[in-house]
Order: sequence, then C-alpha cells, then structure tokens
Amino acid sequence: MKKALNLFDDIFGSTLKAIYFSAGGDYCKIETDKQSYYMDTEGDCCSNTYFAEVIGKPEGGVLESENIDMPELPVGHPDKDDELVQCYGIEIKTTKGVVTIVYRNSSNGYYGGSSSIMDHEPKNVKWIEQTGI
Repeated sequence: MKKALNLFDDIFGSTLKAIYFSAGGDYCKIETDKQSYYMDTEGDCCSNTYFAEVIGKPEGGVLESENIDMPELPVGHPDKDDELVQCYGIEIKTTKGVVTIVYRNSSNGYYGGSSSIMDHEPKNVKWIEQTGI
C-alpha cells in the first residue's frame, strides 16, 4: 500500500540523518534517528520518473516538509533527452537548513510522474548515499 506524497506527518520531530537513492533512481530512502522512510516513483504511460538529486545537506531536526515547484531543465542539460523533463521537489526544512529531494519525469510532453511513500523497504536495492549539492 502507498500513501500519496504529502507532508510527512510521521517524520516531524525526527532528526534527518541521510538520504539515499537506488541505482537508477527508482527509489529514495530517507533515514532518520527513529526509522527509515521509503519512496518510489511512478511515470504515466510512455514516460520515465526518477529521483535525480538532493540539494542541501540532509541533517537536523525536521520542522516541516512540502511539495514545491521546480524550474524546468535548461536546454543542453544532460538529463534532457526527451521533449519535456518536468521537475518536482520535496522540500524538508530542518533545524540546520533546507534540503530538497528532486525527482524528474521525462516524456514527450503528454505524460507526468509522481512519487509515493511506501509501507515497506524495497527488496534487492543497492542504495547510494546522496550528500547534497
């Protein structure tokens, strides 16, 4: 079962320790002092949705989280291989700053993507720590 990505009710008051993406970007793991949270992406027909980057350092006590609008990728960006690359952001405000998890959807312009919180850890995943930029 999946929860639609909204404010992370369960994560408030936790201390953010690390963020990981799976190789290929299908999954995201948010590690806190209390537990780990897992997310996946889903693309509509004929599109590809993936976790792309973390902006900011994942640390500090979680104060709030929200979905934010992200700018479109510029022409010539290495990830812009389709007609349209939509960018989405999940902003987490902490006691030490702001960290944004960016995910993207690549398509011919007619399709979109989404992300959901999973109720279990995905199996056979190689996690790559995202230290933030």
